[in-house]
Amino acid sequence: MSRASIYDLLQQRTPPVVEKPVVVEERSDFRTDRLRLVDGVAVTAAGVLAMDMVPEGVRAELSQSMRGPDGFPLMACAVQEVMPVNEARLRNHEPKALRLHELIQTSLHDALMMLEALPENERFDIVVSLALRSPETASLLLEQIQLAVKETEYGERLGEIRHNASGWNPHHCLAVSEAGGHPHVLWISADSLINVTEVSRLEQRGLLRRTARPEGLVPGEAAVALLMQRALEDDIEYASGWWLDSAAEQEHAPRSSKARGRKGPSIVKELLEQSWPDAADDADAEEPSRVVVDALGLPGRSTEVAGPLTERWSELDLIDHGINVAHWCGWPGEALTALQLLLAVAPLSDDESAVVLNVVKEQSSRSMVLRSCAASRVGGNGAEDAERTSANGEGSAS
Repeated sequence: MSRASIYDLLQQRTPPVVEKPVVVEERSDFRTDRLRLVDGVAVTAAGVLAMDMVPEGVRAELSQSMRGPDGFPLMACAVQEVMPVNEARLRNHEPKALRLHELIQTSLHDALMMLEALPENERFDIVVSLALRSPETASLLLEQIQLAVKETEYGERLGEIRHNASGWNPHHCLAVSEAGGHPHVLWISADSLINVTEVSRLEQRGLLRRTARPEGLVPGEAAVALLMQRALEDDIEYASGWWLDSAAEQEHAPRSSKARGRKGPSIVKELLEQSWPDAADDADAEEPSRVVVDALGLPGRSTEVAGPLTERWSELDLIDHGINVAHWCGWPGEALTALQLLLAVAPLSDDESAVVLNVVKEQSSRSMVLRSCAASRVGGNGAEDAERTSANGEGSAS
């Protein structure tokens, strides 16, 4: 082919349309008491958990490498298939650093696919909550996540990426810094308790399930990614997703004390009343379709939750509507809150809502509500939801 003909063909070629990127400046006027859950995915021992895809529960198995203080093998709930990684630098860090890297990388592809829901060219932030003692270890894991994102079409749209040691309080964890942030944030939360260090911590807290104490928590692991949206005061109404307002929390006498035992059910009852105000006079009032509880395997927890739950909503009970986190991954440590939120909404339709309860701690309890954006829009409950906030509690579940 002659040079002229090549030139002619080039002249006939329609130049591609290059879209100008939409520059969204960081802002800091987001509400501190409200988030919107848009989508989510998790890697658990039971398999991949996602919207409209909830795997069957999994049984804990005897660990081949861990033994309890009594010398007997411990039960554990491990993710069987993870992405092989090669990061020699992590081998010299905390015992679980390399395992966290494996879990995060296994879930990262599906996590990034959720970004397709973002408005075209909109930038986003990433917050990674990992219970790590070493800032250097956290930096290495963030570096690997950032490299993986930059290899995709979303690399140029990545705003801030940072680490937060605790994911217990989502509103605190995902709050923007003084420099501001973007509306959408990909929240990655992961933990693994299948190592000697974490098992010892569970034992010290009296929570470890072993031969002499069958009522307890089984060491587990999970990696969760939630696509969240920071809310604005004048936010628009949405036809999908769930509003997550600040949790209702209460401190109380130790659960193991006799005085606490006599008054136990009232704490959960009060939490439900705070987070989901009574609407007994309204026959059409919305009710939760699902309840997710963190630690039903601990002594007395099932009774403590079941009574107030049935008293509040006679059609709702733990057998048909209650979810115990342990059925999917054992005890997920720092990944608990993010996993509970996803377990709560994964099987729901857009107009259904859910309640999340935390009763693992000895002297405090918590309730969170995931209220359907669609139902709030139709029912006009958005203003009421905005008024119903409580103190933001901080801490760690692991």
